[in-house]
Amino acid sequence: DPLENIQLNFFFAGSPGTGKTMVARKMGQMFSALGLLAKDDVVECSASDFVTGFANQASGKTRELFRSALGGVLFIDEAYRLNPKKGGPMMGEVIDE
Repeated sequence: DPLENIQLNFFFAGSPGTGKTMVARKMGQMFSALGLLAKDDVVECSASDFVTGFANQASGKTRELFRSALGGVLFIDEAYRLNPKKGGPMMGEVIDE
């Protein structure tokens, strides 16, 4: 199984406008063309998309976002904000999920 030898989690760092999202899209296309992903769809979101504004509901939103990207690519822009120390206490629930 080729997936056993390929890392599918990536971290893209750089200033705004340096092409991080474009690279994620291209990698999705490449992995799909190689048969490693079912589709080349890229679901783009940010840390704020994981939060509903109500306590104990972030886990459901997290599952929803992961399900929407299943078989493709989930690109979390500014993912560092998922750290509860930076994004607030509700981010702990997102990370725990």
